[in-house]
Amino acid sequence: MKGAAITDCSVSATYMHNAMGVLAGQDLWDGNGTSLLANRGDNPAIVHCCQQATKHIAYSIAHSRAMNIGNATIQLVTPWYMIVIYSLIGVFGVGTLAMLAFLIIPILKKKKA
Repeated sequence: MKGAAITDCSVSATYMHNAMGVLAGQDLWDGNGTSLLANRGDNPAIVHCCQQATKHIAYSIAHSRAMNIGNATIQLVTPWYMIVIYSLIGVFGVGTLAMLAFLIIPILKKKKA
């Protein structure tokens, strides 16, 4: 998934375990529950998952409309390989139509004769 996984409000939810949540892929808590992760810096798995969560949150914000400030516009860029793929689809499509014409025209000529 490209984006961030956000919980619903967990301000007073005692059943939500933040360490387990971040290990399971939870990125952002809607509330103040992330302070429970403050003393877990000695666990490399949790540190790695927190780094991944930070990356997901930053990616989501950077690719959102929140970054369109002022007169900013979105410019779509088509990678070179997509242009090659579209061109090949067009060439093969024309080739397929030509082959169908070569198959159908003789059949129609035989029916007329």
